[in-house]
Amino acid sequence: MTGSVNLVGDGADQLLTERESHPELAPGLRLPDDTQLWAALQQHRGGTWGGCVYDVDVIIAALKDK
Repeated sequence: MTGSVNLVGDGADQLLTERESHPELAPGLRLPDDTQLWAALQQHRGGTWGGCVYDVDVIIAALKDK
């Protein structure tokens, strides 16, 4: 890749935060229900580390807010 840069830490986080997603990026139309639920929990709780342990009280509160 021409012009590539190897970033770690804050520099990598900043670059990924500023980068726009490809306009055709979307979930697969045939994702199983459990995968869709997992992805929604990951997104709601802040990504892999925030969403890896499910806080039932937080999930229930979020569902009540909707």
